[in-house]
Amino acid sequence: MQQVGWAPAFRNLLWYDETIKGIPWQNATYHLSDSQWFISRNEHDVFA
Repeated sequence: MQQVGWAPAFRNLLWYDETIKGIPWQNATYHLSDSQWFISRNEHDVFA
């Protein structure tokens, strides 16, 4: 099974500590075929 980079983001929402400094996310794109999710992170096209 392929390890994906979004899992730490979900974990960080649950265990957030503002005193710890993190590192920036890298650009990445994933297609999770089992759930039919397409997840993409691009520094220039980010929105929520």
